[in-house]
Amino acid sequence: IQENARRRLELNLELARGWINRAALILSQASRDKNPEVRGQSAIDSCDEAIALLEKQSSEFFDPAVYREISRAITTKGLALSVLKRKDEALRVSQNAVVRFRAARKSAPENTDARQLLAQALADLGVAQYQAEQFKAAELSLVESEGLLSNLAEESPSTLLFVKELARVRSMLGLVLQRLGKADLSLEPLRKSQTAFRQLEDQENYQLARQNLARALYDVARKNEKDPRKLLASLKELLIIRRECYAEQTNRWERMLLGTELLLTLQATARAQDDLRLYADLSTTLEEMFRLAAPSWPGFIEQLPALSRAIRSDPEQANRYGRQALHILRAQTRTEPLEAFLLEKELAPLRALPDYSRTLDAMPRPKP
Repeated sequence: IQENARRRLELNLELARGWINRAALILSQASRDKNPEVRGQSAIDSCDEAIALLEKQSSEFFDPAVYREISRAITTKGLALSVLKRKDEALRVSQNAVVRFRAARKSAPENTDARQLLAQALADLGVAQYQAEQFKAAELSLVESEGLLSNLAEESPSTLLFVKELARVRSMLGLVLQRLGKADLSLEPLRKSQTAFRQLEDQENYQLARQNLARALYDVARKNEKDPRKLLASLKELLIIRRECYAEQTNRWERMLLGTELLLTLQATARAQDDLRLYADLSTTLEEMFRLAAPSWPGFIEQLPALSRAIRSDPEQANRYGRQALHILRAQTRTEPLEAFLLEKELAPLRALPDYSRTLDAMPRPKP
């Protein structure tokens, strides 16, 4: 009798896997359809068949094999509902899954599979809540999922499944915190997810985590605009990402866009360095900007007052700052507004440079 029951369980598990695999295949095709309703509903029906079959096999005892397939079926059904933009139904499916897997964990509190499946259900619920714009609820679900997966990853650091799921949850948690206006709190989970994906050599998710981290750092930098020290700290980390993205890009137009982003981030960095009187660092930032844009770029003009302050503040490096200022000036057109600007009081150190008059005389005038 036991042998027959075991064979029946294995047969039903295989049949359920077939329904789930069928649903996944249909779903992959539905996502490319202009009208995915028919295929999407067929995927949902297949998942329901699998769930109904598996529920007959579940008992008062936790069976990892059965519950893993139930989890797969629920996740696939949730994806199908999302493709069909039935967000409310997807949310209910995820909520019911959490209830189911909480009960499973209660029956086997120390079982690794039970804990992992609850963590996955909470992560899926967090995604559904995010899509339904229930951001506070999504934060709670993802934080609980992160806690479960953190413990599992610590207990089994060589189990890459736990490490990867934890990285995904942290990446999603970072997005939710940004939507809640908590960009500063989103940095830690996003940094951890980026590091994990790099170690896993998961390039696609690494790039996505890096993009989300860059967005969070930008938001934090804007928040700290009136505090140069905090602003500079955010910009330094953002520059690392901008440089990396720029160096990796080979498409000409994408590279131009990334180069512009990097240039503007460097410009903001130079302003913060000027506010903090970090003139040696400002000079280094300008050298990097010169490699990205011609000295005729309008954004360089605003650096002349900063370089004049640098000349006055650090006479030993005056030649270096003066050379950069004249490099910018030579590329300009000698218009009346520019001449008036150069006569301002704060630019007196610039006007005192030995080559200033010669540079000014050599500047082209606008054509009549």
